[in-house]
Amino acid sequence: MTNEEIEFQKQNTLKERPKVEVSIKKQPSFREVWYEGHVTYNGAEHKFWLIDPQDHDPEGYEYECEVRWFFKRVPVEVRAMMPGIILMYKQRENDKRKKDGEGV
Repeated sequence: MTNEEIEFQKQNTLKERPKVEVSIKKQPSFREVWYEGHVTYNGAEHKFWLIDPQDHDPEGYEYECEVRWFFKRVPVEVRAMMPGIILMYKQRENDKRKKDGEGV
C-alpha cells in the first residue's frame, strides 16, 4: 500500500458515523382488515388481498384501500384491474351500510 492509500483508508474509517434514531409508537396508528379475493383471467386464477385500513388519520381523512397480489407473476392486464377491484369493494361496502341503515 502506498502512503496515499493508507491515508485514504484512515480517513474513511475515521469518518463520523451517522446518528440514527428509530421511533415506534406504543399505540397502533390504525387497524387493517384484509380480504382475500381473486381474478380469473384467460382461465388462470390470480389471488390478491384487498386491504381496508380502518378509522381515519388525525385530520379526519379516510385511508386508501390497497390491493396486493399473492405472487409476482400477474399479467399487466390483471394488475390494471386494481382500481376497479377497489371500486367494486367500496360499492359493496356502501350498499351494505345502506342496507344496515347506517346512511350514505
